[in-house]
Amino acid sequence: SDRGPKPEEFSEKEFVAADRLRHHRVDRTALELLVEQGGPEEHGQEPSLKNVERLTEYSWKLRRAANAQGHPEVDHVELFGPGSQPGADARNFVLCSGGEYDRSPCGTGTSAVMAVRHARGLLPIGDEWRQESITGSRFVGWLTSDPQGALIPHIRGSAFVTGESTLRFDPADPFRLGIGAA
Repeated sequence: SDRGPKPEEFSEKEFVAADRLRHHRVDRTALELLVEQGGPEEHGQEPSLKNVERLTEYSWKLRRAANAQGHPEVDHVELFGPGSQPGADARNFVLCSGGEYDRSPCGTGTSAVMAVRHARGLLPIGDEWRQESITGSRFVGWLTSDPQGALIPHIRGSAFVTGESTLRFDPADPFRLGIGAA
């Protein structure tokens, strides 16, 4: 779609999630870019399975643009739209670090959007947020806070074991901890 901002021209507002998460001390290991403002009418992408190729391409462009602008390494990109099922507050597409997309609503992303909505005064402590994925799966989340005011996200949903593996690392392999760690 030609609607919405060009990925290379997105503004600082897309980084509000990362700022809010740091401010509220929600535990994060990677920066996540949330493009939520107005949903599809803002970013021009409808989060649905029929649009996976376009969503992936657009999200990759956003990630590269964010990194090119000198921001910390963006790990995930999450696009939002209205929920498609009764009771769903939003529907999302999540581009993960390796270029694959998340079939679930993404627990980290759901935590992030709840923190942002709380910071904007749109999600009071204890109120439920129902996040739907492009596959139709759903997480229900809510926030509590500790005595210092840090947000604590809670997520309820289903997950399925899809694989199990054993990794063996040869002590003689100079790259056993990764190429960057050698």
